[in-house]
Order: sequence, then C-alpha cells, then structure tokens
Amino acid sequence: MTTRTEEPAEAETEHWRAIPQYPGFEASTRARIRRTTDGRILTPTKGRGWVRQIVFREYHCSRSLHWLIARTFLGSCAKNDTVHFRDGNKLNC
Repeated sequence: MTTRTEEPAEAETEHWRAIPQYPGFEASTRARIRRTTDGRILTPTKGRGWVRQIVFREYHCSRSLHWLIARTFLGSCAKNDTVHFRDGNKLNC
C-alpha cells in the first residue's frame, strides 16, 4: 500500500472528521482518508468501476471511498439509500 504525508498547504483548505465505525481514521472534505496515529494519507485503489480505499487492515475489510465520505459527513443512511456522484463519474468523489 502506498502512503504519503499530508502537505501543510493542503491541510488549510480541507476539514477532517472521524469516520464512524472505523476508529483511528478520518475523512476529509477533499475526499481523502488519513490515519490519525501517524497522519498518513492513504492512496485509493480502483476496483469494480469505482474508487475503493483499502485502509482497514485492522478490520480486514475495504470500503468504497464515496461511501466513507457520505457516511462521515452526512451520517447514517437508510438501507436502500444510495450515494450519487455530481458529475456522474464514479472516479470523482
């Protein structure tokens, strides 16, 4: 897994929140995921036509990036709710 550290200029323009159900990780308003213990930003990988973020080795699972962002900033969703992309491109979160 490739990781990189956060650049100070980018930190000023985005807001971070803890991801529900995944302690130790935060999501940003710029659709990035970071580990709170070391501040590293994780690089998303592509899978099944949309961007996926494989960050949860501790939980032995991966989650789609758009789902994590929606869950973090919009809260819990009903069972049949879906997340839509503003421009229709599943690679843009």
